[in-house]
Amino acid sequence: MSISKSDIKFIRALRIKKFRSQNSAYIVEGIHAIEEYLDFPSKIKRIYHTKDFITNQKPLSSLFDSVSDKIVTCDEQSFNQISNQQSPQGILAIVEINNVPFNKEALDKHTTLLLDQVRDPGNLGTLIRLADWFGLDQLICSRDSVDCFNPKVVQSTTGSLARINVLYTDLSDLLDEYPEKPVYLAALGGKNLYETEIKEGSFLILGNEARGISSELLREKENHHKIEIPKYGKTESLNLAVSGGIIMSEFWRRWQF
Repeated sequence: MSISKSDIKFIRALRIKKFRSQNSAYIVEGIHAIEEYLDFPSKIKRIYHTKDFITNQKPLSSLFDSVSDKIVTCDEQSFNQISNQQSPQGILAIVEINNVPFNKEALDKHTTLLLDQVRDPGNLGTLIRLADWFGLDQLICSRDSVDCFNPKVVQSTTGSLARINVLYTDLSDLLDEYPEKPVYLAALGGKNLYETEIKEGSFLILGNEARGISSELLREKENHHKIEIPKYGKTESLNLAVSGGIIMSEFWRRWQF
């Protein structure tokens, strides 16, 4: 198969959230990210690559054997029109959006990461990758967080979005549904992370890059615990994704020993 003008128009339109939602599809670029989706071949709608694209690992025909009927070859000019990257690798996939409901069993058993008003695509992508690293299968965002299928978010996940379900809901309503569940909120002025008793099966909330967690979620409740990473140096603040990685590492470390 070769790429058509209608293909190019369709793929470029997937940069827009509304169009992604209407067509239940999003773009994944780069060989390493696309390889992560090969365990879920039914999710892949199409793979586009340039005539000159060569993988340094396995032959292309062998690597994509399970989806060989979905491969489309492009000339370099056409590929540059559909790529969202400044230096395209020469391979891109269109992947199906799965509308997966809350895994309530996982909510009851494991700590769940909640993200409140996270707007930076790179931060969300990195946090999705961290969730994958620590073995989570779902992550919950407030409705006004950045769309997880935004091309910049997808690129930052480097394929982890193939395994992590990202759900959007009203976080205040969600907390009200689980009034007895421990809630840990990363906030300035909170208790030292390393001196806090951490219970498994809780909610961990990270907030907006500039404003932190919204006041509505910070309301005082008996089972709500503000936590903070202690500072030993002079830097003013930490990147949200860096903070998330430090906190998640400490949470999971507690349960391994």
